[in-house]
Amino acid sequence: MDTIVYARATTGSMPLGYKEIDQEFKYFFQQTNNWLDDQNYFDNTAPVLATVPKWNFNFTLGKIIGTETTYFGTVRMSPVPPECDGITTICAHVYGDVDLFQPEGEGLSYSYTVDDYRIFVEDTIDNPDLPNGYFLFVINVASGFSLTETVDVKDYSGFNQDALDVAASPLANYLSDGVSNPSVLADIWQTISELFGVVHGVDHEASIINNIRILAQVIFGAGVPQDLPNENELNRVELLFTDIGWPGLPPLARHAYVMITTPSGDRYVTRGGPDPFPSYGVFGALFAESDLNPEFEADFPDIERTILFRQLVTYMADLPTPFDALLSSYHNATSTATIDYKLVNQNSNSYVFQVVEKLVGTRPRSIPYAPGWTRILPAP
Repeated sequence: MDTIVYARATTGSMPLGYKEIDQEFKYFFQQTNNWLDDQNYFDNTAPVLATVPKWNFNFTLGKIIGTETTYFGTVRMSPVPPECDGITTICAHVYGDVDLFQPEGEGLSYSYTVDDYRIFVEDTIDNPDLPNGYFLFVINVASGFSLTETVDVKDYSGFNQDALDVAASPLANYLSDGVSNPSVLADIWQTISELFGVVHGVDHEASIINNIRILAQVIFGAGVPQDLPNENELNRVELLFTDIGWPGLPPLARHAYVMITTPSGDRYVTRGGPDPFPSYGVFGALFAESDLNPEFEADFPDIERTILFRQLVTYMADLPTPFDALLSSYHNATSTATIDYKLVNQNSNSYVFQVVEKLVGTRPRSIPYAPGWTRILPAP
């Protein structure tokens, strides 16, 4: 069985911990990663077991007495018989044991609960050893049921329960409104730490999202969205990682640039690198540049490179200074400061992580390791 070993920053130190990668571990990261890409993932992919009349007075419909069922095999009946007039008689499709149509079956009462991620229909004499089929469930007493609205009863049992818990956690609020509230994350972070096999500290929802995404890539090669719209009302700040090098040769190092995506879809970007026309040495001084909505490499050298990882930093409101003016001030200050470019410890990563620190007040940790990210520059 494959195992993840969590190393410490100091070479030769004992590992922080390890985790064997079993099937449930893979399911968790695959399904949670899918949910991060689409918050409707679980609802859209859960199979529908039944379509039943909406219960108007309570979330829970108890046992329904005085009903009859007609079994019609493994495919739903269509159209519904005319006696289901929706006035005095309501009919619903229900999935259950195939022996329920037998006259001696007294367990012809059903219950369904409308509760996110736990919606189910079950018959009262369910036998796991019997196959299931569809029934036409005829409700002769319409009181309490909607005559016009129905509920799709879905089966969420095939999903990893921890993944469902994450989707129902305050992490969902962060994805929808962008407002960080780490104080409510203790329970879900404990669950994730147990899944990871090592306890991490947490100070921001983005920490959870980034760790889930990178482990999803490591475990099953999850794809990285190359174009990710911003459906939030705030501006999304990301560090986008690429590899740099020359065609036909192994990549030299991991390189990051900053992208700020607005709710309207504008993309403000800034990057650093060696001076394209060095006046001294091999690389010359650190050179930085910025752009708005670049499309081609000629506009912004990184924009056509494959994104290997998207590190979410935070969501933020507009600042008093427009982003294009702010990023321009950062890249101008850096390019005119004559900072020696050093390949592994004073480079493009040093610049972009410092830009993020200027924007949000703290320097995030580099999730995929990018050489030079910790280096403090004299500018910007």
